[in-house]
Amino acid sequence: MRVLSVRILIEGAPDLVEARLESCNRLLKLSNEANLPATKVEALVARALTYVSLSQAERAEQDFRQAKRIALEVGDAGTLGQAAIHDVFRAFWDGRLHDAEQLACAQVAADRDPVRARLTLLGRLFGVHYVRHGETQGRVTTVTLVEGAFPNAASTGCFVAAEQAHAGNLAAARSRFDALAADDFAAIPFGPGWLVDLATLALVPHLADDAERAALIYARLTPYAERSLVYALEALPGAPVSCMLGMLAIAIGDLRTAQRWFEQAVASCQRQNVPLLSHVVHSEYASLLLRRGSTADLRRARAIKNDLRAFAEAHGVGLLTVRAENIERALLGRLSPASSLRRLHADG
Repeated sequence: MRVLSVRILIEGAPDLVEARLESCNRLLKLSNEANLPATKVEALVARALTYVSLSQAERAEQDFRQAKRIALEVGDAGTLGQAAIHDVFRAFWDGRLHDAEQLACAQVAADRDPVRARLTLLGRLFGVHYVRHGETQGRVTTVTLVEGAFPNAASTGCFVAAEQAHAGNLAAARSRFDALAADDFAAIPFGPGWLVDLATLALVPHLADDAERAALIYARLTPYAERSLVYALEALPGAPVSCMLGMLAIAIGDLRTAQRWFEQAVASCQRQNVPLLSHVVHSEYASLLLRRGSTADLRRARAIKNDLRAFAEAHGVGLLTVRAENIERALLGRLSPASSLRRLHADG
């Protein structure tokens, strides 16, 4: 069974998802036969996380709930902590960010692996703070921490490039992008973090409105359009990949295809009952509507702005407050359509 546990860890690459599901199912079967509840929890949580990446949150929640019931019967702190990941995910999906932060700290405290616990907590807290407080706050500190801890990691390069683009340092962001994209993105290992790394790096051409670089990464992400991102060692759920494809399609200039991707992403979020991510997708969709600028588009952008503001006020989501304010500025003509893409991602 230990071999299966290791296989589940190494089968995290996007093209190995079916093999990972099979390994989870085999581990679950063996743990049932051997009456090993802690191993059963491990298998259920691993399968649930795989379902999250497949945009099947409803199936994931069934496994999460079963894992939690078993963990409560076992009573072991480590097993309870492993099963508690569902509480973090559900709180985040619902927009209960204070709860997500508190639950993340409690769950990580029960992790038997201190290194993994530290990395998971860093990833979760950055993700929650990013959404809760807006996009710029804490960026410099986080980049410094990540670069100091993992200076040579490809994931760090993708993250820093995206942060440089967010800060408006587009020349540095493009330079880092080009280094990572050389030889068909050979610098980014095709492992468990590959999809998140590419989606993170994709923010560079999106924010820079760079059609050539957007096309490069668009081609690599398109086969995974049905997937959803899972960040930071499977510590926090992200939006559907189709949302990122919509953002890249805008940079490429294919606005009709961008609309199709955004509508697919919205439908995925609604089907999975993940309201926070649905609002994040809508905030990106607004950039397309502002770019096109028809009367109907602007009316829809205004409706999205109102929905974002209402959700943000109800849940304390600073990210959506900022984006609603910037959509309003664009609608009032204080931002040009061409600049609205990057300004939607700015704090002021």
